[in-house]
Amino acid sequence: MSSKFNTLLLSSPLQKLTYSLAEQSGLEVWIKRDDLIHPLVSGNKFRKLKYAIEPILNGEKKELLTFGGAFSNHIHACAALGHLLGFATHGIIRGLYLSDDNPTLNDAKHWGMAITPISKQEYAKREDVDYIASLQNQYPHARLLPEGGTAPSALQGVADLFLELQDHPPFDHVICPVGSGGTMAGLIQGAPIQTKVHGICVLKSAKYLTEKVQQLVGSTEKSWQIWHEFHHGGYAKCDEALIQLCHRIWQKMNIPVEPIYSAKMFSGFEQMLHQGVFRKGQRILLIHTGGMQGLRGMAKRNPDLETLLSAVYSETTYPHQEN
Repeated sequence: MSSKFNTLLLSSPLQKLTYSLAEQSGLEVWIKRDDLIHPLVSGNKFRKLKYAIEPILNGEKKELLTFGGAFSNHIHACAALGHLLGFATHGIIRGLYLSDDNPTLNDAKHWGMAITPISKQEYAKREDVDYIASLQNQYPHARLLPEGGTAPSALQGVADLFLELQDHPPFDHVICPVGSGGTMAGLIQGAPIQTKVHGICVLKSAKYLTEKVQQLVGSTEKSWQIWHEFHHGGYAKCDEALIQLCHRIWQKMNIPVEPIYSAKMFSGFEQMLHQGVFRKGQRILLIHTGGMQGLRGMAKRNPDLETLLSAVYSETTYPHQEN
């Protein structure tokens, strides 16, 4: 990798959490703060892009093209990385009518990403072989990445997380939010054999993700499970309980979380605690996958998140503050 990229290769801190119910049950709870990897390219997006952009860094390709929704963390991270490392980026965005008041896309444009809105019908073809081939012909110098960055190279980038834990006793359980399945698959790939990986699905009616993760990891003796009952209504849905949880985690633990991914992971974990899923003496690791920039879009639709947004942005450096 280029020396310029190596300056971004930072590990994230490990933080111990205090949960009275966990302590009463003789459990240790920790969180891997991947939200602190980098202010612009944080969390699982950094890990998933780490190896995916190698063809650009070694000169095989000159630009990056990928897919995402209007508030996509992946789109935001790709644009930021292109800006930081000096390569062109293209974002194919779901929906023909994009608001001019979209902080995610405004950041991406500011960093030089070329935005192409397409219809939902065309976007549905994003995994079609012929459609991808036509895009590759249109952009012959581009490295094409799927939605969310879930390419085979992404799994190794996520699996590398466990290299940062080699000086710590192994964890019995690792818990992460699941949207596309790539992060969970990478964690399964990298986890020690004795560690069970749990995914908290943030989507409603997404049982297909179990098959998708299985396809990504292939045959394995690792233990893993996706929990589908903690989605709080589905993707980008945000009920009052989830909003209160975001505020509580911030106030009590000083950890910023957003309601699309990380708060649902905390919600699922806390319900698992009450259900007695874990055994006495076990060590549990939560994975904060970043994506805090998405809170800006959620706050526009939900005034109850404005207070949290103000608190987080007043104490943390986020992309909209960069010139």
